[in-house]
Amino acid sequence: MNMLAPQTLSHVLDENRQRGRPSLVVYLTGGLPDLTTTARLVETVALAGADAVELGIPFSDPIMDGPVIQAASQRALTGGTTPEQVFDVVREVSGLLPVGLMTYANIVGHMGWNRFAARAAAAGATAVIIPDLPLEEAESWLLAAQAKGIEPVLFVAPTSSDERILKNAARTQGFLYAVGTLGVTGERHALADTVAALTVRAKALTTKPVLVGVGVSTPAQAAEAAATADGVVVGSAVVRRVLEAAGPDEAVETVQSFVGELRAALDEVAQPMSGPAFDAACELCEAARLTPWFHEDDLCWIAECEACSVPIVVWRHHGLPAPADEKAMLARLGRVAEGRFGEGKWFVDGERRQIPDHWHAHARWKWV
Repeated sequence: MNMLAPQTLSHVLDENRQRGRPSLVVYLTGGLPDLTTTARLVETVALAGADAVELGIPFSDPIMDGPVIQAASQRALTGGTTPEQVFDVVREVSGLLPVGLMTYANIVGHMGWNRFAARAAAAGATAVIIPDLPLEEAESWLLAAQAKGIEPVLFVAPTSSDERILKNAARTQGFLYAVGTLGVTGERHALADTVAALTVRAKALTTKPVLVGVGVSTPAQAAEAAATADGVVVGSAVVRRVLEAAGPDEAVETVQSFVGELRAALDEVAQPMSGPAFDAACELCEAARLTPWFHEDDLCWIAECEACSVPIVVWRHHGLPAPADEKAMLARLGRVAEGRFGEGKWFVDGERRQIPDHWHAHARWKWV
């Protein structure tokens, strides 16, 4: 399943914020209802519009989690799910969208900070969330994560002082996780009154994306949270649907429908930029200026232009004239862009630029 190199969580969420598009991160418990279906669910939420997945490594004493995720973790553990098996799932799906791991300090510390970071990075995870590891005790983990290119995600809460928000924001990567309400994870009938105040305060103190999690339970609540935040993390409402499903197929179907509703609600409150997210003056995209490739085969590379922040295709053919299979390559670029970013949201421009030994073209964002 893993056809593409993983993008970082920071990259995707920063790009969304620049475009005025609220980010959607979906939590799934690894091994629920089984490992094969976990991989199917990641693929499903990616296709339904999630920007990233937070994949939980089940733990016997998940102190941040409420009854739903506790039950999910226990079911996964009873089924024999191990951290290594969750790494295997990450390895299978990490090319679809950024995958962050969520687990507890006991599991990470038992494996060893450096070894866990290395295993996570080797599997293709781009971030790790450890909710019971406060900043004051996290230095060894932060250094280990940094060494392996893992983005550690840190939390702030309604009770956090401005000083605490500044400290955690300085060390977090990917996004700053704003806990919407005090207490454990779980569905709520209404979004907490503390969400808006916390996100407004946090966004005034950091330039990193601020996402709200804990208590975001419905599409309407997600949209309400995104009015002041850069996006949301939704977990218990998704996991409950998996727990209640009669079987894997029903779990996939119900999760796909729910995540699609979340994405639609967030898109309703999106505030798109007034212009396209590319530099119309960009005339040269040298290979050295391209971010890591997310598609490669024997005919072309497809990556993202560092100057323009849009997908770009580079033909492997060298020299002049433009390649004979130009139309096929442009179609391929369009398919890859739509598969990664959404059908109908990208088009391939008609202008092909030539650099010393490659032809290339851009896929551009459709503003509607």
